[in-house]
Amino acid sequence: MPGGLDTWDDLPRKDCKLPSPRPTHAAAAAEAAAAAPTGRPAWNTNRNLVVTHPLLSLLESCASFRRLLQLHALLTVSGLAAHRFPASRILAFCALSDPPRLAHASAVLAQAEAAAPPGRPNAYMFATMMRAFLRASLPCSALALFRRILRERLPADVRTFVFAVKAAASSSASSGEAVHCVALKRGFLAQSVLVGNALVHLYASGASLPDARKVFDEMLERDVVSWTTLLDGYARGGSPDEAWRVFCSMVVMEGLRPNGVTLVAAASAVRQMGLLGLAKTVRQCIAESGISVSVNLENALVDMFGKCGCVASAREVFDGIVAKDAYSWTSMVNAYAKCGDLENAARLFQDMPRRNVISWSCMIAAHAQANQPDEAVRMFKEMLAAGIEPIDATLVSVSSACAQLGSLDFGRWIYNTYIVGNKIDLTVNLGNALIDMFAKCGDVGGASRLSHASNVSNSLYIC
Repeated sequence: MPGGLDTWDDLPRKDCKLPSPRPTHAAAAAEAAAAAPTGRPAWNTNRNLVVTHPLLSLLESCASFRRLLQLHALLTVSGLAAHRFPASRILAFCALSDPPRLAHASAVLAQAEAAAPPGRPNAYMFATMMRAFLRASLPCSALALFRRILRERLPADVRTFVFAVKAAASSSASSGEAVHCVALKRGFLAQSVLVGNALVHLYASGASLPDARKVFDEMLERDVVSWTTLLDGYARGGSPDEAWRVFCSMVVMEGLRPNGVTLVAAASAVRQMGLLGLAKTVRQCIAESGISVSVNLENALVDMFGKCGCVASAREVFDGIVAKDAYSWTSMVNAYAKCGDLENAARLFQDMPRRNVISWSCMIAAHAQANQPDEAVRMFKEMLAAGIEPIDATLVSVSSACAQLGSLDFGRWIYNTYIVGNKIDLTVNLGNALIDMFAKCGDVGGASRLSHASNVSNSLYIC
């Protein structure tokens, strides 16, 4: 999210010159100052603004909604609330505080719109209101305000379009295309890398990678975020080869220094390709870049080396993680399991401080794939006894174990409990596993009925 005040219209930059509070309110202002907290509150992310007016200084350090209401009252009776800058800061508090205060923000914006021209809202205020809607998970309200801004020719800037794109990402594909058209028409796409980045993210996260690439190629200016967004889109979209080409173009041809997010995406691409040589290249790039390595990046490296079959490198990275989380442990367990080293996988699994459904599913799958169905079913029952509910991937492995054991009764219990009971959606992989289980356990009629009843029957088969 863009920050700072670089493009705010009509906002004082330093030593804001606004009317002093009336003498009759000096005591109230002094009392408020005495009760005001020190330091900069979380909502106030601006580091460039210098405010010397006593009431406005209190507003900048305000940390509670109750205090804001008191300051708003003082600003109103002193006449300052009618000015654009104080109104914009009250609006910023309402939008960026936790939780957002939408009702008060809307009232402040409406009051500003009814004011005389010098106090009318600028682009920053409208964008801030859109941001408030987004933080409150109301993207449709943000888009409605954006449409009103366009329809009534209200002030708009880069932030307006960035927030509109973010709102469209949580709405429909047509909304995103409409915002894209308006941004192109008004020249914001050519003016700002922020709008371009937002559009690339919109299309990449919506599985429309050709459109993401088209926007990326048309951008006049690209930064690390632009390249990382496209790279991550390809990696998440199952195109690791293209993701790696983007990474190489960024680092080698453009000479840009990757950040931690870039390297996580690159590691994900290499993990999917399973090429150890590229995995070593990613690790070398991290060492040469000198960036601060986060636990997310370390986890990605463990996962990458594990999928590339190099357990020694995965363990080396794992042992170096200072603050291991559940994903760190699960990735290392999975690395051992994928290489068939169930002894070390089980030992590490037992050492885990906290086990989640992913770690349990990993071990169940490892035993099922190693022709140890009894152990897979035993671990599944142990997982349920621990109060952990399975996911579809867990049931795929347990169904495979039931098929190996010929355990039709337990297989039917799984089907009735989780599929008929609507606890887990029937995916293609799970449907295939259940049909395979019914058929191998001798219930061909059950397998056939499941195939015909399933909404994914075209992708299912019976062994």
